Amino acid sequence: MAKLKQSKETLRLGELLVKELDLDQSVDTLGRWMSHHISDLMAEVDSSEGTKKQEIEDRCHEAILALWQHIGVFQKSHRPLEDTETLFTTIRALDPEKTHTFSVRKLWKVSKSQVSMKSQNIG
Repeated sequence: MAKLKQSKETLRLGELLVKELDLDQSVDTLGRWMSHHISDLMAEVDSSEGTKKQEIEDRCHEAILALWQHIGVFQKSHRPLEDTETLFTTIRALDPEKTHTFSVRKLWKVSKSQVSMKSQNIG
């Protein structure tokens, strides 16, 4: 097995990314690994030059986007503000700049279907 070379600074950066992204108490092992992978790439960027540096920066950029994509997909089922979505939908519907009319009936249908979908997932 290959010996891993990681400086304490790189490990600290990975741990900081994990903490900043609220992954430290999460079951998202892949998200934590991706955070540490990004910290490794960032350290490589610092020690590289020329076209190699640009290639590693591009890899780092792609890894960051992949992490954000992963977090967005992984945490869809863990949405702490999910219950306030109907409130925000109502507030957006009351926007005076909108050209359409406000309809409580439309909002009720949306809210009712969301409640129906939630109750189906409970059982």
